Amino acid sequence: MKTSLKKILLAGSVILALFLAVHFSSLNCLFSAQPNTQETVAAEAAAVYYDASVFPLPITHYTQRHPAAANSYLIWHRIPNAVYYEIELLSGPPEEEHTIYLSQTQHLFSTKSVYTNGWQADFTPYLNEPVLYWRVRALDYFDHPIGAFSKAERLYIDPEAAEPEKPLLNIYDRPKIPTQPLYPVYDWIPMHDPEVQYEVELLSAPPEEENNTKPSIHRIWHSEITDMASYYDDMPRNIPGKYWWRVRAVDPEGKTIGVYSDAQEMIVPQSEPLLLAAAFGDSITHGGGALSYSPADQEYSYETYLEFPAVNLGRSGDTATMSADRFEQDVVPFHPLNLLILCGSNDLRDGSISAADTIAALKRIQEACERNHIHPIFLTLMPIHPENIYQAFHTETDESWREKLNVINAYIRTQPDYIDLEPYFYNSSGLLATKYATDGLHGDIRGKKLMAYIINEHQDLLIHP
Repeated sequence: MKTSLKKILLAGSVILALFLAVHFSSLNCLFSAQPNTQETVAAEAAAVYYDASVFPLPITHYTQRHPAAANSYLIWHRIPNAVYYEIELLSGPPEEEHTIYLSQTQHLFSTKSVYTNGWQADFTPYLNEPVLYWRVRALDYFDHPIGAFSKAERLYIDPEAAEPEKPLLNIYDRPKIPTQPLYPVYDWIPMHDPEVQYEVELLSAPPEEENNTKPSIHRIWHSEITDMASYYDDMPRNIPGKYWWRVRAVDPEGKTIGVYSDAQEMIVPQSEPLLLAAAFGDSITHGGGALSYSPADQEYSYETYLEFPAVNLGRSGDTATMSADRFEQDVVPFHPLNLLILCGSNDLRDGSISAADTIAALKRIQEACERNHIHPIFLTLMPIHPENIYQAFHTETDESWREKLNVINAYIRTQPDYIDLEPYFYNSSGLLATKYATDGLHGDIRGKKLMAYIINEHQDLLIHP
């Protein structure tokens, strides 16, 4: 299908990526399995992301009129593809603003243990400082700065002010009433105490009392206790309506520490009578990327960039067999006209799963589509990067992943309708390019945009009412 000149100009960077990828794909049969060194991977990543003009913009401002408490949250707008952030506290303005270096003369404290766009700071050691400033910068997985430090901002602190006693929901830079995937993910900014654990509560109505200490009478589900600041719902939320969720910090006995967070509304939309498309598969479909972003961050979902609506029926952690097993439960109720199918990426990593196992699962999905009069459109699996996967998750990858990829994709290319993603994602070593996926598996924003671009170019495969 043809693309307008306007669209080409708007997608210039993606077109360039496509050109390079096609060039590499023509040589794909010559690629060896020689791994990149960590230095090579790091250099590739650094060349992709660094931009000296990029720096976080603070959301929280603590002024003389509205000072911080001794423990308060510092929040800023997210930087795309940042894996973590570095916070610096200073005793005065830095020598130069918007640099990538810690201050030589005003530095008091810094930490890189900040994995989202917020941090509950403990200012107690610095209450006697005459002046206090803070700033933050974004870093990639390899500790390279993505951009410069934010402009240092003065902190006014009132030691007598009431300290926050609840987790803060991380809904910044997101739609106020987000439409979640079928399997929602709940994110929050953790409290200062690293020993604190958390529990998510899902409600059918607003809590009878905000910021209380006991579960609501409207509770319909609650998570397991976790020490993470994110929770992946294990139940498909397919009953249309409004829901509310909140999170509490708990002690080892399960008692609430402080109070519940504010409650956030969540909408499960009514399924359309004639739903054009749905996306089905594992975490690559579910969303998330750059290690620190979950499917709740919709800019890391390829469905966001499609030129047609598609319901997200992905589930993180699925093998192809697991996806096939949940087809009747998760796909049939929506009955989409078209189903975009991307299953088997986790199979490549698992030495106990053969290409034949994956293909058998894909056949089951195809047959289920035929039984239910759903038009299947298969997507070929993209390459992976075992070294990056190991660095990110400390898990080994099946040494025969490349052979399995070739066999599975050869099968997919025999289907009546498929979209070939594979050739566009290689680096010069025949692995998934770090610029598309920091962790060697899940596409970052650039990777998800490229996926959507390729799919958009094949919209003629969609059937319409």
